Amino acid sequence: LTVRCGICGPPAVILASACVFCRTPLTESDAPTALLDYLQDRLPRDGVKRAGLGRGRVRTYSALLAGQRFEARVRAGRLRLTPDLPPARWLDALLKALSESAKTDAALRATLSRAGWALR
Repeated sequence: LTVRCGICGPPAVILASACVFCRTPLTESDAPTALLDYLQDRLPRDGVKRAGLGRGRVRTYSALLAGQRFEARVRAGRLRLTPDLPPARWLDALLKALSESAKTDAALRATLSRAGWALR
């Protein structure tokens, strides 16, 4: 089972003893490949590839946000991220870029607010 944040609901990824998404204090962390499914359901993206004839888990997620390319791939059961950062730092950078993009995009701002994520 995937460990999830009890407040905002994504797979739990901790940065500075708190959920990287909503900043709620957490003690257990998980940097799962299920994170890609969660991101593709809630965020704008340029491309998503799924396993199993397009019906399985997300294997690749990519987005261009605030002029920066973010990519996440599952290879041999491991999460590979571009830019090459630990998962919590990668998500924090992604959320900063999303916050920057949300300054001029009301629909994106509303999406982030509904998700319960802390804007940067």
